[in-house]
Amino acid sequence: MDHQLLPLPMVEDEEKEAVRRSKEDDDDDQMKKKRRIEREWFLFCRPCYSFHLCYLDDPSYENTDPEELKVDTGEEACLCSIGTCNGLLCLGDFDRDRNPVYIIDPINNRFLTIRSSPDPHCREVDKLGFMSGFGYDDVSGVYKVLRLSGGGWEPFDDKMVCSICTVHPEHGAMGWRFLKPVRYLLVPEGRAGVFFRGKLYFLLIDNCCNGFFVGVLCFDVVKEKFSEIPGPAQLNGKFINFHRLHMVLFEGKLVLVFRNFPEGSVRIWEVNDDHSWPILFDIPFDRTKDKFYHLKPLKQMPDGCLLMYDKFCGKLISCDYQVKEPKYDLLSGELINYDVFPFIPDIKFDVTARRDGKVQLSEVQEEGGCYVNAWSSNFVPYGD
Repeated sequence: MDHQLLPLPMVEDEEKEAVRRSKEDDDDDQMKKKRRIEREWFLFCRPCYSFHLCYLDDPSYENTDPEELKVDTGEEACLCSIGTCNGLLCLGDFDRDRNPVYIIDPINNRFLTIRSSPDPHCREVDKLGFMSGFGYDDVSGVYKVLRLSGGGWEPFDDKMVCSICTVHPEHGAMGWRFLKPVRYLLVPEGRAGVFFRGKLYFLLIDNCCNGFFVGVLCFDVVKEKFSEIPGPAQLNGKFINFHRLHMVLFEGKLVLVFRNFPEGSVRIWEVNDDHSWPILFDIPFDRTKDKFYHLKPLKQMPDGCLLMYDKFCGKLISCDYQVKEPKYDLLSGELINYDVFPFIPDIKFDVTARRDGKVQLSEVQEEGGCYVNAWSSNFVPYGD
């Protein structure tokens, strides 16, 4: 006769205790998921060609939660943010347009790999000739990755090859399709489109006037059609160093930031579909002292100061844009030394949160030369 080990019968108190523990476990799981949504996430790249996504238990950089999502690329890759939408992060390689695209879901701790677009110009192209965007189609309930290639400073056949991949939240990638070529060139900072109110926005220059700012190229994610918004009158028709011009999301608005090097000022316009360009801020920096290179506005503080992040210098600063006052490095709490700046040539993971989400950026240098940027603290699951 086989003797099967059976659990001993529970007494009433033990049954109540088991129910209580089960309920606590369920509540704990729900709380963990809620905390994962609300936590601030960090993305960084390791020298072994993999990238990690982890979060913090508290604002201190020393106490990092051990749980993280690791994705091995299998080869050397210069992974940069293509965009974020509804809590999903899309990464791609701007050095090679034949490398895959990664879509990360940090809430459910999973990721999706999308094969590269079957570009008929399949070859190594210049960095400036490959642009991408990531957006959400709220009509069909799918995500879309847009790729534009074949340009750069010197156009190939005077057009951009457009391909798009639809990603279903449940069924994954549904293959690449080609759209009508676009006869525009996009500036370097515009190679990652900004998703805002159902559209992807790119900075552009005219093919006939290489180096002259024209305006903004818009891609409607639902209709899959392009349109154009003329730029502000102060910039139209002017030859511009485009490393000083970029678009970001700022407090529920899409803004254009321009650092006027000769004058030393930073001007911020709001981008509107009605072709109006209201000036939000005009910051009179002293170009002889304020050695800022790539300022991005993050938040207007209750005291009226503007919180900004310098991508190249790795500084989180606060300044009074109406009255010239000393600026503080908020990460260290000290006055910024105008004479000595740790110049960082490029931050790979410069991530902007969803169109109406909160954004917090910071920069930490890890061992192996890895840079870390904090990003969205307001994740929203699929189907928002």
